[in-house]
Amino acid sequence: GTYAVLITSEADGVSYGKTIKVFTIAPCPVKIEWSGANDFTYDGTDHRSNITATAKTENGAAVNFNISFSYKAHGATTFTPVTEVKNAGTYTATATISNDNYTISSNEAATFTIGQRQVTVTAEDKTVTYGDSVPYTATYNGLLDCDKGKLGTPNFTCNYNEVGTYSITVDGLENSNYAITYVNGTLTVNKRTV
Repeated sequence: GTYAVLITSEADGVSYGKTIKVFTIAPCPVKIEWSGANDFTYDGTDHRSNITATAKTENGAAVNFNISFSYKAHGATTFTPVTEVKNAGTYTATATISNDNYTISSNEAATFTIGQRQVTVTAEDKTVTYGDSVPYTATYNGLLDCDKGKLGTPNFTCNYNEVGTYSITVDGLENSNYAITYVNGTLTVNKRTV
C-alpha cells in the first residue's frame, strides 16, 4: 500500500519545519508452478485433484492460494466456471491469492484439453429369412462402462425387398465426450421355404 510519514524538525523548542514523505510498499511477487495440467483423453473420471500448483515468492517462501476451474466444451465459444475436471473440452485452471501483500507475477493460469475418446459403433451383421423383420443391433468399441446408454439410440437403415445382401448403416448417436466412427454391417436375406 501507500503510506505518508510526517517528519518534524525541532531543536530546543524551535521548529525548523515539517516534511511529508510518501512511500509505497509494493506487493511481493509470487510465481505459480503447475503440475498435472496436461492434455489427456476423456476417461470418465474427475481429474480436479490431480491438478495442483505451488505458489512461492522469489526467496522460496510458500504462499496460500486458491485454484478455480473454467471449462469450454468442444464447439463452444465461451468458458464457464466448473467444479469438475471430467468432460472433454478445454479447461483453464486459475490461481488467486486473497492476501493483498502478494501478487502473482507469472503462470497465473494453465490451460489444458481433455480430448474426445474414440468410439467405433458397428452395425452387426444379420441373417434373416425373406419377409422377416430384422433385429438390428450394434457393438461399441471404446465406450466406457460408465457411459453405456449415454450416446442415445442408434438409427439403422437397411431397406431390403428381395433375397440378397444389403448394407446396414448406423448413425444418430451423440455425446460430446466421444468422437464417434460408424461402421456398416451386412444383412443377408435368405429364401423362404414354402
